[in-house]
Amino acid sequence: MGISIVDALSIVGKVKYDDPALASLSTPLAISVAAGLAAIGAARMRGSLRYYGTSRKAAMIALALLLSLVKAAMVWSAVNLIAGPYVEVERQANLTAGGNVYEANVSVVVILVDVSKSMARPMGNATRMGIAVDVACGLAEQLFREGARVHMALFADYVVRSLDYAGSCDDVKPETTYNYTTLREAVAYAASFLEKLEAPGTIVVVSDGEDNFPARDREGYLRDTALLALSANATVIGIWVGEDPTSLVTLRSIATPTGGLVVRPGEDWKPAVRQALLIVEGRAAVQQRPATETVKDYETPRKAFLSILWILMLLVLLVGPW
Repeated sequence: MGISIVDALSIVGKVKYDDPALASLSTPLAISVAAGLAAIGAARMRGSLRYYGTSRKAAMIALALLLSLVKAAMVWSAVNLIAGPYVEVERQANLTAGGNVYEANVSVVVILVDVSKSMARPMGNATRMGIAVDVACGLAEQLFREGARVHMALFADYVVRSLDYAGSCDDVKPETTYNYTTLREAVAYAASFLEKLEAPGTIVVVSDGEDNFPARDREGYLRDTALLALSANATVIGIWVGEDPTSLVTLRSIATPTGGLVVRPGEDWKPAVRQALLIVEGRAAVQQRPATETVKDYETPRKAFLSILWILMLLVLLVGPW
């Protein structure tokens, strides 16, 4: 079975069970079997023992007792095997979300890119949308190169498209703009994604900040949006590609309560990327999940009990008949 009897016995001592109640019956059941087989053997040998000398009688009795114990041990092993034995082991932890696997000791970043109609407005020699995509893709490329797991989403009043960044922005660039902006929906999506990973992360919002929030409860709306990020243990970084100072305040009202801030790209968007990158790296260095997790290993104890059973069966075959 690929495991020695010494190793098998060592493993058995560390075993836990899916059905501990059944496992607890293995020892009394084995004792009952041993006693029953010993009684049956004694009854069978009672008449024949008078024909043998003392030494031969002792040898036959010892052999009968040995066979009884071996068979009882087989019953004990079989019952424990049925009870679902396992050992707890430590292994490299992984995070999963959407069918993708992420190592636990890397930073996770969700980049949200605003693709609402206001993003089509000109900004310098480009459009807000063009600058936003350049910044988002530049940041994603840098993070990806340094080993981070990057998830990107295009949003307007809903999440238009989402994908895991794998080294190319070809599928990120939008063909058109969509309706209006709802920052809360975008942050809620990112927070939900991070919660599935059960890991702290960073939410980067690349937007002009012109949110269509309810005017009658602006403060409550922004507070609730920040709380969504905090509930996922996430820091929000805003990259502002707008012009209206009010929209800058909007992004800051979401980022600041989470421990984040808002940066603004100029004609050269690379400094903003570097600043955002430093924030992400600093957070990842402070908040990381343990690199290991405890899991149940069923295969090792299964091999151990099967090895014991094979050896006991071999003893029965070698020592005598059933």
